[in-house]
Amino acid sequence: MLIIIDGYNVLKQTQTDDITENQRNAFINKIAKYIKKKGHKAIIVFDGGYFGWETKEKIRGVSILYSGYKQTADESIKQFISEHRNKNLLLVSSDRQLNHWADEAGVTSIDSHHFILLLKQALQKKQVRSVMKKKNIIKTSDSQNQELDQLMHEATQEIEVKEEDIEVVPIDQFGKKVSKKEKKQLKKIQKL
Repeated sequence: MLIIIDGYNVLKQTQTDDITENQRNAFINKIAKYIKKKGHKAIIVFDGGYFGWETKEKIRGVSILYSGYKQTADESIKQFISEHRNKNLLLVSSDRQLNHWADEAGVTSIDSHHFILLLKQALQKKQVRSVMKKKNIIKTSDSQNQELDQLMHEATQEIEVKEEDIEVVPIDQFGKKVSKKEKKQLKKIQKL
């Protein structure tokens, strides 16, 4: 999946003051770790730049696009989406108009705050979690081997379960099943 990030829009969700170059670089580094861990690609679009036209660079595997001083990041994002509609895209922005435009273009979007929470979670959590099982063991054989029985008992105390093996049944806020379109959007977001 290619994640398109409305750079300053996302950064403003975490910063109360003006955004410094160090904060911007730290954010880019977090995104680089995230995409490496998750196997996604990302492009961060920032307003401005040194020129009147778009400029691009790549930092630690993350594509950075500066919109230039003649257009906004939103305009650059719309242009990028229009040119890459056939790809598996996800937009990260809290700009309602931009999110609505992306939805009309068939691109799923999530708000910046939600993405930041998912980003923090992904960078902090382990890949595998343990789930405790019941201590009731059902023996399916008549053989009497105490060592094997003890080994089986110890092995069933804790079983590792991968996050992707846990099925989530999508239900909306009213307890009803979600539509096919919403399921598709949820699947895309769950990959984050």
